Amino acid sequence: MSRATALRPTHISAYSLIYEEGTALYRMLETGKVSECDDELSLDMFDCLIDTLKTAGYEHYEISNFALPGMYSQHNTSYWQDVPYLGLGPSAHSYNGKCRRWNVGDISGYINKISQGSCPYETEINVLITDDEGIRVYNREYRGIDSATDVLSFPNVPFERPADFSAAEESEADCFQPDSGELILGDIIISCDRVRQQAEAYGHSQKREFAFLVAHSMLHLCGYDHMEPQEAAEMEDRQERILQGLNITRQIRD
Repeated sequence: MSRATALRPTHISAYSLIYEEGTALYRMLETGKVSECDDELSLDMFDCLIDTLKTAGYEHYEISNFALPGMYSQHNTSYWQDVPYLGLGPSAHSYNGKCRRWNVGDISGYINKISQGSCPYETEINVLITDDEGIRVYNREYRGIDSATDVLSFPNVPFERPADFSAAEESEADCFQPDSGELILGDIIISCDRVRQQAEAYGHSQKREFAFLVAHSMLHLCGYDHMEPQEAAEMEDRQERILQGLNITRQIRD
């Protein structure tokens, strides 16, 4: 601490680290390269830190942050002042003044999702499994069609282009769950009667039929459609690649 204060940095962050599984520090603990101190010692060291930095002219403005007068972190204090902020990259959090949201945490997963046009956010999806009569009610009520169908999709994001999630960012209050920060993609309703019937008709497993309907509906929730031949071809190609990637082919059995 004496060496740190001698350098006279304008800001000092001093965190009490925890041993979290999967980290380098945890592996060092397991192999005996470091040892864990008890709570009393940790508290004594923190008290010493506070006294030393206070004597050196630093203000203790957050639990683990100290700064010279007028040099508080703008990043940190913005949280306490309810200032909106935008987070970019994996695990980055954003806040629009009403709700928080955050991106996928895995770096490779984040890069893959961006490059493949996939959703970069943690998401929330409502899935309802019903029968023919149940899905008929929803089809009549929301689409004006008085008949059963295999699957219904109700996207929540107002896409202008498939998988362009900037539309969600422009309608954050409507598209993101205020408590969890997850992107609300929409609703999927599937008829279990149709899953059984169509699996038998196509000669493949119920698992494959169910997975196909979920993949089909998920693409709708991400802005894809099949009204035009080119759109239909792209959607079919994506469906097939999704199922192949999950190894759910027509050959698998229930």
